This record gives sequence, C-alpha cells and structure tokens, in this order.
Amino acid sequence: METVIVRLRFYALLLVASILLAACGGIPIPNTSAPAQSGAGSGAAAPAAAPTIAPAEAREDAVESAPPPMGFAPDESAASDGAAGEIAPLPTPSDPATGKGDPSKPQHMASGQQQPLQAGSIDDNEHFAAYLNYLADYQGSLNSLPIDLRERYLLRIMDNDQRGVFDARVQVYEGETLLFEGLSYSDGWLQFNPASVNASDNSQSFRVLVERGQAQAEYELLRGQIDRVHEIAIASEPDRPPLSVDLLFLLDATGSMDDEITRIQETIISISERVSQLPGSPELRFALVAYKDRSDDYLTRVSDFTNDVQAFRTTLLAVRAGGGGDTPEAVNEGLYSAVHELSWNEHGLRLAFMVADAPPHVNQPDSPPYPRTLLEAQSKGIKIFTIAASNSNPAAEYVMRQIAQQTMARFIFLTYQEGQSSGRPGQSTELAAGDAPQGYTVSRLDDLIVDLIAQELSKAMQALLS
Repeated sequence: METVIVRLRFYALLLVASILLAACGGIPIPNTSAPAQSGAGSGAAAPAAAPTIAPAEAREDAVESAPPPMGFAPDESAASDGAAGEIAPLPTPSDPATGKGDPSKPQHMASGQQQPLQAGSIDDNEHFAAYLNYLADYQGSLNSLPIDLRERYLLRIMDNDQRGVFDARVQVYEGETLLFEGLSYSDGWLQFNPASVNASDNSQSFRVLVERGQAQAEYELLRGQIDRVHEIAIASEPDRPPLSVDLLFLLDATGSMDDEITRIQETIISISERVSQLPGSPELRFALVAYKDRSDDYLTRVSDFTNDVQAFRTTLLAVRAGGGGDTPEAVNEGLYSAVHELSWNEHGLRLAFMVADAPPHVNQPDSPPYPRTLLEAQSKGIKIFTIAASNSNPAAEYVMRQIAQQTMARFIFLTYQEGQSSGRPGQSTELAAGDAPQGYTVSRLDDLIVDLIAQELSKAMQALLS
C-alpha cells in the first residue's frame, strides 16, 4: 500500500509540474467596480488600471490554489508532501500557434497564421451574491428557463483528513421521498436547490445520505441555513479504483459558428494533445457531441469516448459549421445527448466543455428542458464548463452561466478587441460577465482549459492520496 501511495504522489507532482511548464502568462483585466466580498453585491466604480502581463508565478498559484465556492478558505491540509528523488526534465508541448515548444521565450505568429483564441472566465458559485445580482438585473425571458436559487445549500463531503471526497453518492430525502441525487465533484462540493426538485415549503429539514464504497454517513440539513457550508464527514475508502478522466467537447456546429470553428477545432486539438502527453496521468478518454437545429442535416451527432487521440482528432476535424437559420439552436438536445448518450466512466472525473453562441429553443414540447438535464448531469457527477463564442447574445450568456453554475464549473468567454464581439482576439468582452465585480483574467483559451483540467486532476489526485 505504501508503494502505491508514493507512486500516486509522484504522479501528482509530475502532473502539476507538466501543466505549469506549459503555462503561458495571462493578462489581468482590472474590474471597473470594487471587488465584491463573498455574500455582498457590487461596489462603487473604481478607475481602471492599464492591463499588465501576469508573471508566471501568478499563473502557477492559480493552478495550485483555486478558491472553493463562495470564497471559503481552501483546505491547507490537502497539500501533498510529494515524493523524494529527482524528476527528469519533461517534454514541453509545442505551441499550436508557432510550432515551438518553449513557452518561457517570446513567441511570434508565423506569417498568415491566425492569432490564438483568447478567453476569460468567472466562477458564479465563488461570487454567488454577484451572480444573484446579475440574475435579478437580467431583462430577457425568451429562450431561457428559470432555475430557482432562492434557497441554495452548499454541501461538502470530507474524509477523515478534512480533504474533499469526490465521486461520493449523495441523496437528499424529504421524509421517505427521494428529492435529489448527485455525485460530489473533485473537491467534494455539491449544491442542493430544494425549489428545483419541488420540495415542500413546510419541511423543516432534509435527510442527507452519503455513500462512498463501503463507507456511509447521514446528516440532517436544517432548513434556512443557506449562509454556511454543510460539511459531511465520511470514512476514507481503503481500496479505491484507479482514477480515470473523461473529457467531452460539446460543440454548436451551426452556421453562426463558421467564422471561428476552425480555430476552435485547432484549440481543442491542442488541449487533447497536451493533456494526453502528461507523464503519469490517469487514463484519459475523449468524446465529441456536435449539435445543430431541426431541419438541418442532423440534430445531434455523438462520437463516444475513445482513448485514441488521433481518432478523436479526425472526428473533430470532420465537423463543418452550417445550418441553423434562426438564433436559437438545439442546445436542449445537445446537452441531453452529452449527458445520456455517452459511456461516461463510473469511477473518475467527468468533465465537459460546451462551446456555443446561441440559446436553446424553449417552446418545443418534445425538447428536453435543460434545467432537468442539469439535475441528471449532477446525478452523474458531470461538471460542464461553458464557453461563449463570438457574437453570443445575452440569452446565450444567461443559459451558459446557468449550466456552469449548476454543475459547479466556470463560465468561459472568448475575448476580442475593445467594443467588438467577434474578429481579432483581444482583452475585452461585450458580455455582462465583463462587468462582474470580481474582474477576470485573459489568457489563451487552450492554456485556460488545460489549467482547469489540471486543477480538477490535482484535487482528485490529492483525494486518492488521503
């Protein structure tokens, strides 16, 4: 058993080190309002400072110490002691924009090549009060469905060493009625919204059952305690299955995506190649779901998980943008296929990255409503990061932020030149997320996504080492 633990620690160190070597520096975007404290709304406007290039150390800290939801202090006990011995130099993945592999040196675009996509991101769970303000200020109603967040409970499943436990089965009962079922994410977090599952307003408490392997725990969730984290302790599992990671890319392939689908494909290929080359990484599988709209040549097209990166690359490059017509697209159907029509692993990380620029149709009676699909995604422990592409409208942003918030993920948005919502990549966005009081940082899209995957892997590895 000691040999296994040392080996896992060694792999975890290799994993994080390789990601940090691949990181390229980001551009912090100053907020135009005072930063909001957890549980507070937006503050008074402050003068904007000129953007500066963030040092490499700042990006390393961002990978290793991502804050938990609601801004609670991270668990310092989760830090790994590491393993003794030298680590051989790691091969640096080549830069997809230049073909060169040393990110520590300035890189220049080759003549005629397109500039890599840039993006920022925000975490609406970490800054939940600001997110509620955004929802309250939103004026649209078409092409989106409500998700009632007036009573959100944050649960965190912990082991004996106060580390987050991922992949624990969590069931919430009202009396003898099962209201909600989910799997804890890589850091042990999960949220429960009683209004989303039609809980009675008369209930004074809920019974929470947690199971991980042979270990079980029970917890009484008192109604009204929404301003705290409900930590539920469960015994460590002695024999855990090997860690596996499923990465899904859910892609809007309608005509409105034609202006940058090639760059998105190149970015996804870069991500898959970089992640798959990590030494000591767990088993990785890749899948693709493309969706269009009714009356197009297809509604959804599903390519199941494979560990063959080249096969995945071939499938991805075969996607062509076309069709669509009206603004809303088959988001409901694409999301449903992503959750239900793939062979997701039963033990491991399940990460999805959704790239889109349009909201769903919400007035089609035979279309699966996305709020219900999100509950089903939580039941399978699927975390869905959403990426707003060029010319995304307010309704698209609203829905994509809902999807990310419900699955404890981040909302990502491509950035362009000042005042633009498409075209040449830059540091600006016309979306409401650009005015978020916490601000955001711009970096290359592939760097950002690889960093997010690294965070998820690191947290899962630490759970295995506990």
